[in-house]
Amino acid sequence: MPRKTALKALTQIEEGGYSHIVLNAELNASSLDARDRGLTTELVYGVLTWRRALDNLLESLLDKGLTKTPPVIRDILRLGAYQIVFLDRIPASAAVNTSVELANAKLPKLKGLVNSVLRRLSEMDEYVWWSEDDRASKPVRYLGDRYSLPNWLANLALQKYGGVDRAAPHLEAYSERPSLHVRLNQETAVPEAWTALPVPDAFITPSMDETLDEGLRDGLWSIQDLGAQLICWFAGFDGPSLDACAGLGGKSLFFARQHTVTAVEPAESKINLLRLNADRAGLSHRIHIQQSRLQDAPETTFENVLLDAPCTALGVIRRHPETRWTRKKSDVKALVDVQHELLEEAFKRTAVGGTLVYAVCTFSPQETHEQVANFLRDFDVEELRAPDAPFDWAPYLDKKGRLALNPKDHGTDGFYAARFKRLS
Repeated sequence: MPRKTALKALTQIEEGGYSHIVLNAELNASSLDARDRGLTTELVYGVLTWRRALDNLLESLLDKGLTKTPPVIRDILRLGAYQIVFLDRIPASAAVNTSVELANAKLPKLKGLVNSVLRRLSEMDEYVWWSEDDRASKPVRYLGDRYSLPNWLANLALQKYGGVDRAAPHLEAYSERPSLHVRLNQETAVPEAWTALPVPDAFITPSMDETLDEGLRDGLWSIQDLGAQLICWFAGFDGPSLDACAGLGGKSLFFARQHTVTAVEPAESKINLLRLNADRAGLSHRIHIQQSRLQDAPETTFENVLLDAPCTALGVIRRHPETRWTRKKSDVKALVDVQHELLEEAFKRTAVGGTLVYAVCTFSPQETHEQVANFLRDFDVEELRAPDAPFDWAPYLDKKGRLALNPKDHGTDGFYAARFKRLS
């Protein structure tokens, strides 16, 4: 039952799990067919994305409010409400009845509450979880309610984009489900249903299917957002390089198609996946892995260094919607400090005359252009323009020539990157 699986996943995510890891584990442990797996995924990501909107609607129907409702019933109500409000193809009666079944299995004494609330919700003439009156007088509240964000994040977007009229379409794009992007690891035929992107070897695939899975297992291609691919093109590395915070190694694999890469990553689980994907792609001989924090890695210098730094990850909230609720305003300052420390370490490992690229998947000013301004001020570097590429850079660069991507304008996740040359 997809709703039962979705409920299990939501419970674990609320306890601190990462949505993609939890959901994949639950789907793999289930016997759901492709259609039900798709519905489960839609329910989990939909509830996480639109949680504030759903809660606003449900609060108006609960005498004691959501905060006094047991967590499992709260999630059941959100699941039912998401189907009623956002999924036209599911009859409201089915959403109500399956939610009552879930409640009966978890807390039978509250199944009547679930039934009553969701039936009243389904009988509403329209679903509005925000007030247009707030648009001018309370823009932070308006954006938070309308696009289902905590107020601090709505305020950040308001400042970033310069007013509610500019912020709104960007936040709408960040609330949509992202496309599935694929990068070829070698020359190969691709399915007719795939759509070629302007960047070489990059495609949009309409869905996960057996053909896609088989190609992933065989190392023919990798799943990688176009924005992450563009960071690799923007780096322009033409020789051995250091991937200073390699993570799962998507960018290491990109570089390894042309030259050797030293990948530094402390987490064993991520290194294991990097090794697996490198083996599948036939690139293990070009990737040298160091399980370490960058601060503890040898201070060997490289002509090319990529620092894809830890950040608030606000640019990938389409793919990881729980980030809306797990991140806090205080995280921005804490991560800015981490990034500054890592930039210093990356600088040490960049040869004089070499190229250092700083990249983050967020849009907060403190982690992007302000961090770059501080680096230019504090270190002996000069900023470099984008390298030559077999496509037009213009749509992807800001006025300073830095990579600045977002889902509204580029159909990518939100990324930011700048290139530097070490002078001394």
